Amino acid sequence: KKSSGGSWEAALAGKNLFPLRVVNTAAKGKSAFRMEVTSVEKTSLPDSLFSAPSGWQKFDMGGMMRGLMPGGR
Repeated sequence: KKSSGGSWEAALAGKNLFPLRVVNTAAKGKSAFRMEVTSVEKTSLPDSLFSAPSGWQKFDMGGMMRGLMPGGR
């Protein structure tokens, strides 16, 4: 199915779903991007896998760019 960028994300937003296959099609019908789940395992993972590593610092590129642009705040 041909779609514009991001339409599959919008269709699934807020529905607690995740697609098992996504294929983005280029203008001439060729596959431009493909993402497909090949296996699923139900398992418990440690919370540490979802935490930032020690010493990690947030980098605010937007804040830096606002200072460089005319009229930036």
